[in-house]
Amino acid sequence: MRRSKAAWSAVAWIVLLLVAGAERASSQSCTHFDPARQPFFGDVHVHSALSFDAYLFDTRNGPRDAYRFARGEAVGLAPLDAFGEPTRTHRLRAPLDFAAVTDHAEMLGETTLCAYLGLDAVACELVFQNGGFTLALQVFGGQFQDPEPERLPFCGEGGATCLAAASGTWAEIGAAADEFDDPDGDCSFTTFAAYEWTAAPDNTNLHRNVLFRSSAIPPLPISYVEAQTPVELWQSLESQCAAVGGDCQALSIPHNSNQSEGQTFRVTEADGGPLTRETALLRARMEPVVELVQHKGDSECRPGVDSVDPRCAFEKIPETPAALDAPLSYVRNVLKAGLSLDAALGVNPFSLGLVASSDTHNGTPGATLEDDYPGHVGSLDADVVQRLSGSAPLQNPGGLMVVWAEENDRDALFDAMLRRETYATSGTRPEVRFFGGFDLPEDLCERPDLVAQGYATGVPMGGLLAASPGASAPRFAIHALQDPGTPGFPGTPLAEIELVKGWIDAAGFEHETVVSIGGGAPAPGAIDPLTCATDGSGSASLCAEWVDPDFDPDENAFYYARVLESPVCRWTTQLCRAQGIDCTAPTPPGFEACCDGSVPNTIQERATTSPIWVEPVPEPTAGQAFALVLLAALARDRRHPFACRARRRSGRAA
Repeated sequence: MRRSKAAWSAVAWIVLLLVAGAERASSQSCTHFDPARQPFFGDVHVHSALSFDAYLFDTRNGPRDAYRFARGEAVGLAPLDAFGEPTRTHRLRAPLDFAAVTDHAEMLGETTLCAYLGLDAVACELVFQNGGFTLALQVFGGQFQDPEPERLPFCGEGGATCLAAASGTWAEIGAAADEFDDPDGDCSFTTFAAYEWTAAPDNTNLHRNVLFRSSAIPPLPISYVEAQTPVELWQSLESQCAAVGGDCQALSIPHNSNQSEGQTFRVTEADGGPLTRETALLRARMEPVVELVQHKGDSECRPGVDSVDPRCAFEKIPETPAALDAPLSYVRNVLKAGLSLDAALGVNPFSLGLVASSDTHNGTPGATLEDDYPGHVGSLDADVVQRLSGSAPLQNPGGLMVVWAEENDRDALFDAMLRRETYATSGTRPEVRFFGGFDLPEDLCERPDLVAQGYATGVPMGGLLAASPGASAPRFAIHALQDPGTPGFPGTPLAEIELVKGWIDAAGFEHETVVSIGGGAPAPGAIDPLTCATDGSGSASLCAEWVDPDFDPDENAFYYARVLESPVCRWTTQLCRAQGIDCTAPTPPGFEACCDGSVPNTIQERATTSPIWVEPVPEPTAGQAFALVLLAALARDRRHPFACRARRRSGRAA
C-alpha cells in the first residue's frame, strides 16, 4: 500500500484542478479565449538598467523600455556615445505574448543610490563612476557570496538607507509591470512583477527568478542578504504574501543549474542531513518549473554526466570536465533523482516543468534568433569582435518560455506554470502538444479531435498518470507545427521527434533512454556551412504516437518530448559569413573562433516539453472510490465551496 494516501490526494487535486478549469471557462473575459488552450510565447528572465551589472555594461533601458521592446518597439543598445546615448538599435521581428523584468534583488537599492541618485560615497564613486563589473564584484561581491552577507556602511544601520531605496525602485518595477499589463485591453500582452534572487555562495549558481501572480506584491524583494538558502527564500516568500494578503502568490524558477556544481537541486537539507518531507513539499509547491535554456547555456543534460545521449552536447559552456561535473547540475538527472526521492518520501520535490528564457542584460526580452542576435551583455559584446572573443562564442541568443493557457492574462499564465503545462524552446517558436494516457485512443494523429481527446482521455505535458497494478502501457502523442516565421524570414521545418524516458527500477537504480518516434535525423549535407544554404528538408508538421514496450506499472517514470528543427547555421557562423571571413585564407585577428573549430558551425533548434510522470498506486479501497465519486459530484455542484473559484484579474476590472 506504498504511498496510497499521498497518491490519492494527488488524484483528488487533479479533480479539483479540472473543476477550476471549468470555472475559468465560465468566467472568460479576454477577446481571444480558447478552452482548449493556446500557446503563448514569452521571456521571464530579463535585466534592465536597474540591475547593477547591466548598468555597468552601459545598458540604459529600464523596465518600461523592456516591455516596449517585447511589444515590438525598437530600443537603443550599447555602446554609448560621448553623451551617454546608445549607438545601436534593435527590435523584434515578432512581438512576445508576455514578459517579466527580473532585475537583481541584490544591490537594487545600492544601484539606485549610486547610479541614479548620485550618492556621495567612496564605493559609489569607485564602482559606478570609475570602475566596472569586475571591481563591483570586489567591492560588493560579499552581498552575493559571503556566508553571512552584509551591506556596506553607506547603507546605514541595518541597511536602512539601501532598503528604502530598494523599496522605491521595486515599487517602480511593479508599477511598470502594471502599466504594460494588457495595455490594449484585449489580453494581447501580459507582464509579471518579478525579480532575481542572485545567490552565489562559494561561486556556485543558486539563482532563482521570482514571479508574482498579480499586482499584490510585497514591499521589498528578498535578496541574498535576507535569505541565504533557497529554503529561506521560499519560506520568506510565503510569509511575505501571507502578510500582503489578497491574491499575492509567488513562484520561483531556478536557472543555470549547469553552473551550480550540483547545488541548485540539493537532495539534502542545508546542514547536510537527509531531505525532509516538509522541505520536499515546500520545494514542490514553490518551484513548479525550471529554466532549461538561456544565453549562458543549456542545462538539460551533458554527455558523460550520467548520460550517453549525444544530443545532450547542445549549447554547452564546459567550465568543468565531464568526468568532474556534478550530475545534479543537469535537469534530466534531477528529474531522475526526483523519482527516487518520491519513492522514499512520498512526494517528488523535483516534479519540474520545463521553460526557457534569455537572461538578456540589454532589456531586450525575446531577442533569441540565430540570424538576428545583438548580444546580451551591453558593451561587453556590442561589437562583432567582442561577440567572437573569449567564451562569448559559446554563449547563445537564449530561449523562450511557452505556456498553454486559455487566455493571455496573468491568472491563466500563472496557473499554467503551476500545473507545468509549459515547454522550453532554444529561441524559435514551434508549437508543440504532448499528451499521455492509459485510455488515449489509437491513431490519434489521424483524428481531428486530437486535442479534445488528449484532455478528455489523458493528461497534457506537466501531468501525472497513476498506474494501477497490472496496468497496460500508456500511450503518448506529440503534435508539432514549425515556427511560422515572419514576412521575409520563414521558420525552419521540423526534422524529428524524440521521446525521453527516465525511471527507477525495483532495486532503486536510475535509468534513462531516448527514442526517435517521428521524422528522422537530417541527411548528411542538409546544410552547407560555407553558404548556410539548406536542402529544404523537413516537415511543416510532425505527429507521432508511442507506447512504451518496456513499461512496468510498478516503476516510477517520467516521459518528455524533444522536437528538433532541421539544422541551420549557428549565430557565430552567420556572423562570420556576414563579415566575409574565408577560412581557407589567413584568419584576421579577433575572428579565430570563425575557423578554429571551437564552436559548432550549425545548430538544430529544439523544443523540449515538460514531462508527464507515471506513478504506481494501488487499487482504491471501496471507501476511497466512494470518496472520489462524492468529490466529483460535489465539484459539479456550483453551490459547493470546492467549485467556487473567484475570478482574479490582477487588479484590473473583469
